[in-house]
Amino acid sequence: MKKEEEGKEYYFLKSIERYGDGEFFIRVFSLKGDTMSFLLIKELVPMENGEFISLYRCDRDEDNRILSRDIYDIRGLMKAVAAFDSVSHS
Repeated sequence: MKKEEEGKEYYFLKSIERYGDGEFFIRVFSLKGDTMSFLLIKELVPMENGEFISLYRCDRDEDNRILSRDIYDIRGLMKAVAAFDSVSHS
């Protein structure tokens, strides 16, 4: 971690559960022992070429801020959710 990030509390993925169609219940934890959870919603957005891209957002603005500011590896979290989604269709 960079020196200026040493005092910051980052969160790491703990679990993913399917909450509904295109909705995921995410639990995260910090190394200090704190936990948080939030609902992540998948939206399929059409691109100009006719294909669709998956975009993810939280259902509450404060959760979006947590997601973008406090998750240590946001790309890793998104990859984990996409992989979970591809193997857990109900």
